[in-house]
Amino acid sequence: MSLLEDGLNSQRFSNIDRRLALTFGGLIFLLMTLVLLIGGWYLSGIMEKEQDRLATLTSRVLSNAVSRVSFSGKYQARLLLEEIKAQQHDIIYLRLIDPQGIVIAHSNPAENDSRLDDEPMMGVRTVLSSETDLIVRKFILNGESIREVSAFYRGGYDNSTVGVIQIGISETVREKSLRDGVFYIALLLLLLLIIGIAVTLKVSKYFGTPVRQLAIKMERERSFLHALISTIPDLIWFKDTNGVYLTCNRSFEKLIGKSEIEIIGKRDSDFFPPDLQELFRKKDMEAISAGKPTLNEEWVTFANDNSKALLETIKTPLYNYDGKLMGVLGLGHDITEHRHIQSELTLHRDRLEDIVQQRTAELVAAKTEAERANEETNLALENLRRTQDELVKSEKVAALGSLVAGVAHELNTPIGNAVTIASTVQYKLIGLKELVEKGLTRSALMDFFDTVGEGTEILERNLRQAADLISNFKQLAVDQSSYQRRKFVLHTAINEVSVVMAPALRKAGVNLECTVPPEINLDSYPGPLTQALIILVNNSLIHAFAGRETGSIHISAQREESGWISIITKDDGSGIEKNNIGRIFEPFFTTKLGQGGSGLGLHILFNIVTGVLGGRVSVDSKINNGAKFIISIPILPTSAKLNPLAI
Repeated sequence: MSLLEDGLNSQRFSNIDRRLALTFGGLIFLLMTLVLLIGGWYLSGIMEKEQDRLATLTSRVLSNAVSRVSFSGKYQARLLLEEIKAQQHDIIYLRLIDPQGIVIAHSNPAENDSRLDDEPMMGVRTVLSSETDLIVRKFILNGESIREVSAFYRGGYDNSTVGVIQIGISETVREKSLRDGVFYIALLLLLLLIIGIAVTLKVSKYFGTPVRQLAIKMERERSFLHALISTIPDLIWFKDTNGVYLTCNRSFEKLIGKSEIEIIGKRDSDFFPPDLQELFRKKDMEAISAGKPTLNEEWVTFANDNSKALLETIKTPLYNYDGKLMGVLGLGHDITEHRHIQSELTLHRDRLEDIVQQRTAELVAAKTEAERANEETNLALENLRRTQDELVKSEKVAALGSLVAGVAHELNTPIGNAVTIASTVQYKLIGLKELVEKGLTRSALMDFFDTVGEGTEILERNLRQAADLISNFKQLAVDQSSYQRRKFVLHTAINEVSVVMAPALRKAGVNLECTVPPEINLDSYPGPLTQALIILVNNSLIHAFAGRETGSIHISAQREESGWISIITKDDGSGIEKNNIGRIFEPFFTTKLGQGGSGLGLHILFNIVTGVLGGRVSVDSKINNGAKFIISIPILPTSAKLNPLAI
């Protein structure tokens, strides 16, 4: 449901309390108005009767009084009437009239002895000829409402009827009092009505708010349900127990060809032929009898475009909260296309089986061919592995030869110096023997001692230097040839690398600087570690400083997270191209192809660090800004995974 519809529904029920109060107030107003009219009519009748009674009583009293006064003559009667008129302001006139219509006495002295007109005289004759003793009539005199009471009076010694007495009483005061009374009563009723409406509004707000909220909720749910049903593409309808349609959605409207308003209240007989009517009714009764949803298939024709469709219908009996059957809910799903596809699948199934058998035979043949090709591939891979092992061994032999040549060159200088000193000492010794035979002098002897002493010192220094070189090379050779785990100082291991690589560094004009803290101790594999560092130094000499006369390499180390150290080897050479950084650890990748490079050095380094040492290696480089290799290894490796390529 849209926000607009929701707003309209909320507005529809928002003033329900005011409408309830106004409706109740209007009802009260009508009832009070009716009571006011009936009460006014009844009160007016009561007052009318009471006025007649009072007027009659007054007339009788005056009649008796006049009858008694009549013995005293006209004068006394006239005085009596004038006195009564002066005391009673509601009395308009009092008059005594004889049977001939002559005014014997009048409250207005000017009217004495006058004759009545025909109209008043008719009232006198009526009283004199009537069996009743008085007559009351009402009329308007000079714009004022008058109630006139006519009664005969008696006189003389025989107390016979001698005339008629008429009293004219003003109705203005009574009518004004009646109007005022009705006005005040109406005002009171209006006040009570306002109070009643206010109280009703207050009470209705208190009790009507839950009702209004419930009504809004029910209306919102009804609108949402109706909108949901209308948007479902399947056909939905609902009938009562007599087969009368109560609701449906838009898809069902297309089937019937009419709107929901035109469908509600109708039966199947109003839209379908007799055969479909009986079928639909039969299926409805089957669902009711089963007490659960039933599934059917029905061919129908849509009225809007005369298209035929196969519907899969589900009919479900619905019950209210009391368990009473309300009707049957129907849901129709168009399965025409599905049935068509199912038929097509059935037609193609046999063909597919033949195709599958044919393809299976082809796959078996292809599998046989693939297995044969796989055997050939495995054989070629095995040859490749053997070739790779041979290349690795050749690389190691070449590296070892270069290392031995460098060490031999280093040993050549101190050993050559030792040989020269030994020859000099031997020459001096021969000269000393000759002097002894000829005659030894003190100066000659002292010169011999000085020469021998200086030569011995030089000889000892050169031999010690050669011994140190041989010792370091021996230790390195032992570590290289044996992957034994032992405790060692990192600073010492890296210094051994610098000593061994010194000849190659001097030849290339490259300065190697090591800044490794002496307190870093490891329980690891020093041979593979020094081998990895030698590979890095050789790699820099071959690639970083090619075509350069000078350069520098810096090796440093630092502690990382708990139990790890980092060894950083950084040079200021030509750097590595960006496209090659991701491939430098691949086997047989080299930028010196055909120039002595095998492409296995850094690959062996990677296998040593990640396999034997259990660490990781990374590189960071920019063109003409050198390269930096970071080797991170644990101080105490958990295991040593030896890789044949690293041996």
